[in-house]
Amino acid sequence: MRSLLAIFMMVLMSLGLAGCAGFGTVCTAEGYLGVARLSLSDPRTDMSLELCDGQDCEPGAPPQRGGVEPAETSPAPVTVDTGVLSLSGDSVDGWRADFVGGQPVVGYRLRDTSGEIVSEGSVNVDWVRVGGTAQCGGPREAVIELPG
Repeated sequence: MRSLLAIFMMVLMSLGLAGCAGFGTVCTAEGYLGVARLSLSDPRTDMSLELCDGQDCEPGAPPQRGGVEPAETSPAPVTVDTGVLSLSGDSVDGWRADFVGGQPVVGYRLRDTSGEIVSEGSVNVDWVRVGGTAQCGGPREAVIELPG
């Protein structure tokens, strides 16, 4: 009888430990992206956008993807992690940005064709979960209008 009770307790403990948000809930270890659609309140041509994810972050370009490059003797340039995985689009039709975390605040910087900063600041973001569960999270989307 004791061994049956011990087995029962071990099963209950293992089920409880497997859940991330409570008894019986199992969440996967995968991360979810936040996808934002960004536009200017006054669309203009030839503007470039730099973003970052979070309060008091430094906007910059997302990491460049590429193939394997040959080894070099000089050190690689230092890149700042902006929390933005990719950014595509333009200042007329708008941009799409993939965020790794999706913080409630996004920093931005708009530059003209000469590289001069036209506008910069931060905006509050209202992320909406579009999949997954409330307990484990899921992919999120947001629509952001930038002053400009």
